[in-house]
Amino acid sequence: MSEISTMIESIRLYAKQLRVPSFTRYNEILRHAGAGLGYEEFLLELMKKELETRRENQQKRRTAGFPFLKTKTEHHNDWESR
Repeated sequence: MSEISTMIESIRLYAKQLRVPSFTRYNEILRHAGAGLGYEEFLLELMKKELETRRENQQKRRTAGFPFLKTKTEHHNDWESR
């Protein structure tokens, strides 16, 4: 395995362990932003992407399409009727 492949795999593993999945797509940010990106700008863009991804996922969870909401009382009454 080449040194670059090892580094890419390490990035993937660290991103998974740290729960920052957008960090595995760092090469997209590099291509989009261009070669003149400094370290701080790259890190900032990477963090923006992670925040955007988390917000999108949060919105998806909120609108998951559950059939209805139950109050605590309704849930408790259902449990007692069993």
